[in-house]
Amino acid sequence: MARYADTPHGGGGGRKPKIFVLDTNIILHDHKAIRQFQDNAVVGSIFNGIRPAVVALIAVPVFSMARSARITWTNCWIPFVCALLIWIIKVNPIYVLVAAGACGYLYGTMIKPTE
Repeated sequence: MARYADTPHGGGGGRKPKIFVLDTNIILHDHKAIRQFQDNAVVGSIFNGIRPAVVALIAVPVFSMARSARITWTNCWIPFVCALLIWIIKVNPIYVLVAAGACGYLYGTMIKPTE
């Protein structure tokens, strides 16, 4: 829930103003609690400030998974095509996953043993 930054156990303490810190659970799960702060300039600045960190937290696992999946310049078109199918043509992601699994199975049983 909500915590106050300058008190040790989240208690109210005295009557001096406190700095309000949004808990991660509220940010991620309770959009109604965020709506009351959407016009607050400080909260907007905080969200604008953490945006690069969020992008980095998403990009690092993507690149490490790409490296472990051995995605190279010759086969990088596969994730791009899948993303474009989902984004532009609005294909259901489940269909993309099923098709990718079927293609991977066929590749592993028919094409790879002959290489």
